[in-house]
Amino acid sequence: MNTIDFVKTDFDDLACHTGVTFDVNIRMLEECTGLPDNLAGYTAILKIMDEDENILVGLTGPSGATGIIGSITGSITDPAKGIINFNIPATVTENFTLGNYYHQIEAMIGSTVYRIGQGDFEVLT
Repeated sequence: MNTIDFVKTDFDDLACHTGVTFDVNIRMLEECTGLPDNLAGYTAILKIMDEDENILVGLTGPSGATGIIGSITGSITDPAKGIINFNIPATVTENFTLGNYYHQIEAMIGSTVYRIGQGDFEVLT
């Protein structure tokens, strides 16, 4: 049985410049012990949305996902360290539309989805 204790709080606001590689690491820690969560078997996704559900050029969400203007799958290379990396190459960010958006970060295992973070996502020049 999995005993991961996800902390559901606001995540720091994120910002991305157009034409620059966006790269961020998020470390999941168990709330009670402060030790890294073991993310073995988990996948993670960063969703970038606007309030009008418009599509941001350069990113596409999964088919049928209403309101998602960007959907980036995270990389979990060493699950025992509890680190999720999200990377968007400069060739993609150069097509982003400037503006203020919102983001959600989710971790999934099987059919269970945990929202582990949320906040603003600003696209700058």
